[in-house]
Amino acid sequence: MASRAWVLPLLLLLTRPGATAAKELLKGISYGPAPLKKAGKLPNDDFMSTSAKAQWSTSGRGDLHIMKRLGANAVRLYGNDPREDHTPFLDEAVVQGLQVIPGMSDYPYTQMPKNCMTTDFNCYSQIKEQYKSMLQNGFAKDGAYHGALKTIIVINEPDLKIPGITKPNEFCRAIVSAIDGMIDAEKETDTKSNLINFTATFSFGQCTACKGSSKPALGQMMELRSAMEKPEDV
Repeated sequence: MASRAWVLPLLLLLTRPGATAAKELLKGISYGPAPLKKAGKLPNDDFMSTSAKAQWSTSGRGDLHIMKRLGANAVRLYGNDPREDHTPFLDEAVVQGLQVIPGMSDYPYTQMPKNCMTTDFNCYSQIKEQYKSMLQNGFAKDGAYHGALKTIIVINEPDLKIPGITKPNEFCRAIVSAIDGMIDAEKETDTKSNLINFTATFSFGQCTACKGSSKPALGQMMELRSAMEKPEDV
């Protein structure tokens, strides 16, 4: 597992070499428009997919256009199926002037067979394969990231689930190894330009097991920063 020293944990921006570093006011909307009228389960929660086009496209309800009219300049998503082609969604976002901030699905971390929890929270191989498929299905083309992308969320609230807030070494190991996998997926797909930033979004919980601080979220950030500087410690 290689050592790399860039990450965007919650509010702390450490920009990757080659990625956009310009400061800007982010006005984002989280997007998860489950089309259910009562309690139930969706076959797929990837709302960047073409199966949700009737919701986000101007050929349907036009959700992205509505977000832009409301004053947003970014949209954040949660579900992310690497088998789906995300090019149409990303193209529509560019037309509407919206930055897209997708997240990695929980599937490789906690749900798939041989997920990260079965490999002692080393997520390298699971995330590399997932991310490679994402790059091949719209996130990148001809060696460059899609223009709608500037940041991707490596994992959402790892301190609550992988394995939990009392185990900072484990959730930091998961993040660091996942980022290594994503970097190697870039190399294997020859994605070299218009690079984007990686982020991990923590909960606002108090991590009493974190060494740097027990204040909400800050302890988790400080633990991750240390892990990025010395990955051998986790």
